Amino acid sequence: MTGTFEFAYEPAEMPDGGDRLAWNWTATNSGSTPVFQVVLTSTVTPQSVQISAAAGDGDTKIAGNSSTARFAMVAPGAQLAGSLEAPLPTDLDGTVEINGRAVWQAQP
Repeated sequence: MTGTFEFAYEPAEMPDGGDRLAWNWTATNSGSTPVFQVVLTSTVTPQSVQISAAAGDGDTKIAGNSSTARFAMVAPGAQLAGSLEAPLPTDLDGTVEINGRAVWQAQP
């Protein structure tokens, strides 16, 4: 089996009075071989909800409503974890969603 990745979020939490959302994520190499150049991208909608903090494994960058975590190599069976936070705009009307995407290479 080649490298296979599972990338998932826990349900959002509203800590400290409900003026922000927080998500925890995990990513697991469930394959039998290492994977390389792994990029995990999280995007929050609507765009008015901007990610303000990201923590966890990997080299993480925030750009507006998106966060990207990069890893040179992830071993078979390894699990990565992190969290994201976003303040809620006072004029928010509707729901907030988070979507994730994982890409990787089978060879270095």
